[in-house]
Amino acid sequence: MNEKPVGQRELAAYFIPLALQIFSQGITHNLVAMVASSGPDGALGFAGLAQANRINFFLGSFSAGLLTAGMVYGRTRKGHGKFSRVTLIIIAGLTTVHCLLNLPPVSRFLFYKVMGLPPVIARNAQSAFLLAIPVQFLFALRLPAFASLFLHHATLKAYGATIVRILATLGMSAVFVRIGLVGVEWAMLCMIAPVVLEVIGLTALAAPYVRGLPDDGTPVPGALTMIAFAGTFSIGKVLVAFSDWIMAGLVARAPDPERVLPVYSVVTVVVGPIAVSATRMQAMVVAFADRERGPQRRFVVTAGLILGLLPFVMQIPLLAQWYFLGIQHIPPGDLGLIRWTGLALLPFPLLVGLRSFAEGRAAVQKKPMAVLAGETTYLASMISVGTMLLFAGAPGYVIGPAGIFVGNIAAWLMTLAYLSTSWVTVIRKAVPFLPVREG
Repeated sequence: MNEKPVGQRELAAYFIPLALQIFSQGITHNLVAMVASSGPDGALGFAGLAQANRINFFLGSFSAGLLTAGMVYGRTRKGHGKFSRVTLIIIAGLTTVHCLLNLPPVSRFLFYKVMGLPPVIARNAQSAFLLAIPVQFLFALRLPAFASLFLHHATLKAYGATIVRILATLGMSAVFVRIGLVGVEWAMLCMIAPVVLEVIGLTALAAPYVRGLPDDGTPVPGALTMIAFAGTFSIGKVLVAFSDWIMAGLVARAPDPERVLPVYSVVTVVVGPIAVSATRMQAMVVAFADRERGPQRRFVVTAGLILGLLPFVMQIPLLAQWYFLGIQHIPPGDLGLIRWTGLALLPFPLLVGLRSFAEGRAAVQKKPMAVLAGETTYLASMISVGTMLLFAGAPGYVIGPAGIFVGNIAAWLMTLAYLSTSWVTVIRKAVPFLPVREG
């Protein structure tokens, strides 16, 4: 344990670029949403794009544990090399699954039956999902570079590559709208092309750190060990993403879906990236694993509260009219729904931060089953609350925030409870083939 106390300024210097990176990536979704909303279907085109992105994020969550695995096991040159090979294996698998889900019968069943989307929204979602096949491949290619940069506290450099992506997305989106290349199909092109630049930039920035990794003969875990560790974390993220998918289906089945679902989608596009940025608390805990936890806990609470207040900038009347009415083409009568949905999501970033802090502790202790237990609880709690509210006749803008609130609290508490018990030993005995050292 490093005896030097970690200060709030040091933690902020590490976390803020990560938060800005996630939030900025969310901004790119807002920019391409402008292209989608300017198409012939208006806000319904954007709603379709948002629902397709829910499936994209769900698939991407299968690789979410790779970043943590890279920071835990990629501390040597050989470890980083093996981790990079494992990443390629998982990329290939995800791309194959994405292609299979785009087979017409499967795609129709997914968007029309499972998600229960209205026809116009479903049609746009199908188009966006088909064109998003390269997304998983490109996003996963960034992970080895991210792991190396985050591990060496070079988060500001990682953010620099994201800035390039944002500027490229902004430029393409503005030009496309101006020359009339609008709709879901052109929006997806604006989303995908700039990621190529980001991958190139990240790889170049991480190269010096990779070359400087020690090669001291430390035993490198096998590929199966890394896959099992990353897979356990990924399964937890899959459960969270799956619950978000189910929640969208519940909102779509609540009263007045063609009005409420676009409102819910637009608000979560604003609040969601800010809340997701709080998941980087997990990386912070791993990067500062040798430092005391007290200052990190205080930072999580402070940063979570600040992040929760940021979306209220969009509640300023002039800004709300410019963005929600002018950019996203939401009907003026729905501004009240947007305001109340935003208020209900105020605690979202703080709760995500607390859950991610607990998950970071599990990563440091190499106890991925604690994360899986917590996020299984997340899924069960969110779906239970959402279903009960649906049958009670609650509107969609109440169902969504309530499910998010209860799910995050349940996952946070369950993960902490798991880390403080000997349940891991019980599971290790029940599943002896699990190749992850739980020490």
